[in-house]
Amino acid sequence: MQPLIEGKELIIIPDGELGFLSFDVLLTRMPDTTKSAYRKLSYLIRESALSYAPSATTFFDELNLHSTHNNGRILAYGPDYGANNAVLDQKDENGKFLRSVLSDLKNSPAEIRILRDYFNVNTYTGHDATETSFKKDASGYRVLHLAMHALINNENPLYSKLIFFKPQGDTLDDGMLNASELINMELHADMAVLSACNTGTGKMLKGEGIMSLSRDFFYAGVPGIIMTAWAVEDRAGVKLMEYFYKYISMGKPRNEALRLAKIEYLDHCDKLTSHPHYWAAYMNVGDISPLEGFGRRTNPFSMYSAAATILILALLLLFGLLKKPGSRKAVS
Repeated sequence: MQPLIEGKELIIIPDGELGFLSFDVLLTRMPDTTKSAYRKLSYLIRESALSYAPSATTFFDELNLHSTHNNGRILAYGPDYGANNAVLDQKDENGKFLRSVLSDLKNSPAEIRILRDYFNVNTYTGHDATETSFKKDASGYRVLHLAMHALINNENPLYSKLIFFKPQGDTLDDGMLNASELINMELHADMAVLSACNTGTGKMLKGEGIMSLSRDFFYAGVPGIIMTAWAVEDRAGVKLMEYFYKYISMGKPRNEALRLAKIEYLDHCDKLTSHPHYWAAYMNVGDISPLEGFGRRTNPFSMYSAAATILILALLLLFGLLKKPGSRKAVS
C-alpha cells in the first residue's frame, strides 16, 4: 500500500467512525518501541498532503463554490471570555453555566496578531467580537478565521454553536451563533479556519456522516474549511496557525500548507507537545487550492529595499552624467 500512496496528495472520504480519525498520525513504518519520541515517528503527514470530504459528491460540490463576491481580505475573531462577557451567564445543554465550562483563551489575541504579519486583516477581538458584528460583516470576506470556543450538541446538531462576546444588556443577540443560523447565512469566503475545539465533530448520521460545524460552513457557501477533530490546546494552536499562514502567504495549496505547518511544528516543539493530541486535530476539508492574490501585506523591508535600489540607481546615473566629457565647465 505504501508505494501506491507515497509522496501523493490524498483525499480521504472516511466511512462511519473513521470520520473521527486524523489520518495524519498513521505510521508508514514500524517505530522503535524502546523509545517514546513522538516527534521522530514516521507519520503519514511527513510524506503526503491530506484533505478530507464527507462524501465524493460533497467534495465535487465544494470545488464549485468559489465566489468573487468578497473583498479579498481576512476577517478574524477572538472573543474575550472574561467576567464581562454576558454569554457566560447562560447555560449549556447539560444545565451548566458557561462561566464554569469555558476558559478564557488567552492566546487568541496572539494568534490573530500573527495574521497581520502576512495579510490585510480586519479583526474583532475582546469585547468587539460579537455575534452581531459577525452576522453583519462575514459575508464580505475571503477568509474567516475564528479563534474562539464552540459548543457541540450531539443530540441536535442544529444547536451546536460558536460562542462570541455578548455585552451586558444586549438584547439583539444571545452571543451564540447556532448551526441553524449559520447554514442560513450567505457566505462568500473561499476558506474558513475554525480554530476552536471540536469543530469537525458531532452526531454521526448513517449515510450522512458527521454533522459538524465545519459542514455547516459548507452549507453556508464556503468550499474549504480548516477544522478540528477534537479539543485543541490553545498555545499549540497558535504555533500551528502561524506556520500555516506563513505557507499560505507563499502560495502553497492549503493541504500542503497544513502539512508543512505540522512538520515545522514537530521540528520545534518539546517532547510533551509533540504528542499527536497537540497538532493532529487540524484537518483540511474540501477545497485545497492556493489562495492566489490573497490580500498579502506589503513587506516593509522589501519596500525600503526597493526605494534604496531606486535611489542608488539614480545616484549612479547622475554620477555617470557628471563624469561625461564636457559635462562640466573648464576652469580657466
